[in-house]
Amino acid sequence: EFRAASVGYGSRVVVTEATFAVRPGEFLGLVGPNGAGKSTLLRAVTGGADVLGGDIVCGVSVLRMPERDRARVIGVVPQSQPAVFAFSARGFVEMGRHPHLGRLGSPGAADRAVADEAMARTDTARLADERIDELSGGDLQRLTLAQALAQEPQVLLLDEPTSHLDLNHALQVLDLVRSLADGGMAVLGVFHDLGLAARYADRICIVSNGRVTPPSPPAEALNARVISDVFGVRAVVRTDPVTGS
Repeated sequence: EFRAASVGYGSRVVVTEATFAVRPGEFLGLVGPNGAGKSTLLRAVTGGADVLGGDIVCGVSVLRMPERDRARVIGVVPQSQPAVFAFSARGFVEMGRHPHLGRLGSPGAADRAVADEAMARTDTARLADERIDELSGGDLQRLTLAQALAQEPQVLLLDEPTSHLDLNHALQVLDLVRSLADGGMAVLGVFHDLGLAARYADRICIVSNGRVTPPSPPAEALNARVISDVFGVRAVVRTDPVTGS
């Protein structure tokens, strides 16, 4: 829950007094022009950006949550992974279990089972023994989602998670995320593609000019006036619900 949260970097405010909440069982989408602050809002939840006013609460204030506690509750799928070492794909996914282990602990049978399930759900089990520094960007992105699921989070943050995927795999990933939300997870996702946002998100916030609009259903959030005023284009975005087809 963002409670009049102003976020940014150092003394530079990027988004001012954001007030909205993501409910368990909901997929909330953030859309807006490039550079508007969508990713900064996500980073403020995880400590990668500064909370300069107000608060962000996930059970307790994120400002008071130790990093390990935060990682037990919040899973993150960034736009892309930085340069990675030559881990195996399975080892990379098992890193998602570290918040649940002791400081010097190593994954046990139960942890490996959780990682295997995450890989099966993201269609990456076939990559288990491959080196991640030799994989395509799309495969690595799906493994990053698997790693986040291995954390068994209550909240999932997605920063344009399908940007490196072809359409088929993008739909597979978003279908999976949709099912996670339907199963009770709270999902907050940044979208570049307005059509995908309209199809998968329950509610949408517009991030523009340093402000965040209140969440509203896709048909209201992405009406023709908003698209013209915020994105500077004339277009109609289909807001049909997901049909599974």
